[in-house]
Amino acid sequence: DSTISNSSQQKLVAHPHQQRHHHHQQQQQKSSLDPVVQAVMCEYLGLKGWQSVAVQHCAGAHGLVLTHKQGWKLVYSGDTRPCAALVTAGSGATLLIHEATFESELSHHARAKRHSTLDEALQVAKDMGAYRTVLTHFSQRYPRLPGGYPADAKPWSARPLLAVDGAV
Repeated sequence: DSTISNSSQQKLVAHPHQQRHHHHQQQQQKSSLDPVVQAVMCEYLGLKGWQSVAVQHCAGAHGLVLTHKQGWKLVYSGDTRPCAALVTAGSGATLLIHEATFESELSHHARAKRHSTLDEALQVAKDMGAYRTVLTHFSQRYPRLPGGYPADAKPWSARPLLAVDGAV
């Protein structure tokens, strides 16, 4: 992996299979992240900073790390395989929102489609040291939640929350 910084100090982490898109992505980052606009956005939202992190899904896929001036950190994975760059950038997250498209028994599907299993998402949360985790983006193939949910995990903060489409 290589890390590239543009003039606004925004980091883009490029994986070897994405490096052919590196120049195009860097140009997009430069044109869309005007330092003045970024500073105004951060001030307005109370953010200390934010970081776009290339993830392992398709070309141009990114996760997002928001760090607030009050000290909390929110990490959103987007669609991805477990990603070391996101774990590093999100270290010590207050809240991790991570996709868990497949049950662990379907890990071959997760690898082929560049998504994560429930167990892989929970391992990312553990590796990141996330205080709370919200799992989302469950495959529509399940009439119920994917198997393997740790409903009795202790402490309570180790129990992931579930975001399910259409749930009220």
